[in-house]
Amino acid sequence: MLSASIKSIIFACILLLNSTLLNAQEFNAKINVQIDPKLNSASLGDKRIFETLRKSIFEFLNNYKWTTDAFARDERIDCTYTFTIVEYVQPDYFKGTLQIQYRRPVLKSDYMAPVFNYIDEDISFRYVENESMDFADNNYISELSSIIGYYSYMILGMDYDTFSQSGGTPYYQKARVVMNNAQNAKQGGGWSAFDGKKSNQNRYWLVENLLNPQFMPLRDCLYQYHLQGLDKMYEQPEAGRGQIFESIQLLQKVHKVKPMSFNVFQFFFAKRDEIVGIFMQGNPQEKSQLYALLSQIDPTNISKYQQFNK
Repeated sequence: MLSASIKSIIFACILLLNSTLLNAQEFNAKINVQIDPKLNSASLGDKRIFETLRKSIFEFLNNYKWTTDAFARDERIDCTYTFTIVEYVQPDYFKGTLQIQYRRPVLKSDYMAPVFNYIDEDISFRYVENESMDFADNNYISELSSIIGYYSYMILGMDYDTFSQSGGTPYYQKARVVMNNAQNAKQGGGWSAFDGKKSNQNRYWLVENLLNPQFMPLRDCLYQYHLQGLDKMYEQPEAGRGQIFESIQLLQKVHKVKPMSFNVFQFFFAKRDEIVGIFMQGNPQEKSQLYALLSQIDPTNISKYQQFNK
């Protein structure tokens, strides 16, 4: 028989283990920092700073507590941030692009569905080697932590939207606060309505559109496509595919008021190959109807959808 003291120790260890599992941070993020081949390698100096930068971003993003919800380790959100440095002015100024990719698990499968795949072409920030990264929702501290914070909240918003109808609203609102604070600080581009090469395709519009009631059908699409569609595909492939078709039809409502909108374009940029893969298994009538729909609302990727006609 175990003594009462030993039982107490075991019980405490179990509680501690459960607490650790249930309070894991939200992200399982992979961070890449690469140098544009066009950048003169001889001007870079000690390249160790690029690895230090990667580690700093990795530790900040994966260790910061972004929500008040409890995440088990196997519930953490998979995403990848790839920084491509196109300009480096020693000792601490970096400029380049950032590709953000977020994937969502599909029920009863090992498939990770792409939800967000965006390339931000207006990234600039200062970073001092080995400095700690600080962040606050309501205050601008640095450009780099604001960029990471903004996209972390955007990913959370999309993730919650795929599991509950309009569940991502609080996180889009947090992303907008980060955006407003960074905009007022005037330390980097991409935060204002007219920033960048394509002024209607930047951080400002990415979040403003998702909080605009006219884009609610897009958010309803995220929910129906994933929870009612993909998550049913394992047990009910035809029913799941039908739900996905209906969810894509919702985007017609956005198209009517905002033709060729930035956010709808981003949806299809992430989903186009997946949609083709899903509906190549459909019947000819289903593929014909989908082709007609996508020809209207996503003509940019029409060459991919022509596979439905073969």
